Amino acid sequence: MKDSNEMRPARVDVLLVASMIAGVALGAVFYTGHSNGASGVLLAAEIAENGWLRVYLQSFAGSALFVTAAFLMGFGAVSQPFELMLVAFRGLGMGAEVRGIYSGEDIFINLALYLPFAVLSAGVLILQSCESVSMSSRYLALSVTTENRIGIANEFKDYIFKFLIYLTACAAISALYCLAVRAVWL
Repeated sequence: MKDSNEMRPARVDVLLVASMIAGVALGAVFYTGHSNGASGVLLAAEIAENGWLRVYLQSFAGSALFVTAAFLMGFGAVSQPFELMLVAFRGLGMGAEVRGIYSGEDIFINLALYLPFAVLSAGVLILQSCESVSMSSRYLALSVTTENRIGIANEFKDYIFKFLIYLTACAAISALYCLAVRAVWL
């Protein structure tokens, strides 16, 4: 039986989710930009004007950029706090978007379009960030111990494979979001 006074290690996924929620809350509270709040309508207009592929690539780049940044942070031995800040920063943008939606018309339609894809995108970022914190912690442990470094090659291969899966998920989420907006507003 464990001692009740024994410290439990913090769960990374819980910290990352809390960081995301804090970012969303701060973004929603402190966003002061001027927006008509019709993100779905504006995205549909952009699809009509610039074509579906261009808008899709912009949407994909927005989520893939954060996932790629989290991936690259996994190679730093002391980047764990920066992972939390990256997730919180993404949350700030999401909170600002939600605040913009609430300030406009067709609130329920825009929220129904935006929220599922924002949650999925945030989930992918949090999953990648969990992997990155784990890899970063592994590099930190290797740098301060005399542990055998041969096993890191398999971990590195798995890390890259998971990153590619998360990028594929970002691509699918972006495509579904653009298709949903197009189906509703065009």
